[in-house]
Amino acid sequence: MFLKQSVSKIVFLTARRQPTGRLASIAALLSRAGCVKAPVEEPPVSPAFSGIWVGEIQWHASFPADDGKTSGAKEIGFVNCDVGPEFYWKEGDGYIKGNVKWQYLHNRTTHLFFVVTQEKSDDPSWIEAQSWTLVELPPDEIAFSWSRSVDNRHTTPDDPERTFSQVGFGRLTKTSEGCEDLD
Repeated sequence: MFLKQSVSKIVFLTARRQPTGRLASIAALLSRAGCVKAPVEEPPVSPAFSGIWVGEIQWHASFPADDGKTSGAKEIGFVNCDVGPEFYWKEGDGYIKGNVKWQYLHNRTTHLFFVVTQEKSDDPSWIEAQSWTLVELPPDEIAFSWSRSVDNRHTTPDDPERTFSQVGFGRLTKTSEGCEDLD
């Protein structure tokens, strides 16, 4: 008890006499006295995030899409294995995989995947941006949001199909820890 009171007085005096590097001095003194412990290092990406996930997306569009609808629901899949993240959309008896390479940002159990795609030309007629935000919910669920924006540049600026956006929300449930079950 006496040591902690003494350290507190030393820290106070150090902080008042040395305006530059005050925080460093305080942290060093407290750390040496055993009053403050170093933060526990967490893995940069949750190990529970890998595997196969399935769920449903509730989506809405600014322009009729998917058979002329402006909203709907669809089964989706998310696979996070050695090859990187992949998103799948249920079509009939199977799934269609989006064919893009996702950029990735994360902070522990919150993940952001995004991409901007276009045709390979100097004046592309179709430019599209998509993003997925996924938040892990222990033990085996993910809450997500999705957004998509399209610039359909081969049409005239006043064409209602020139630009459109879609958004969606939902939850995914883990169906497999590994990727050997991928069909």
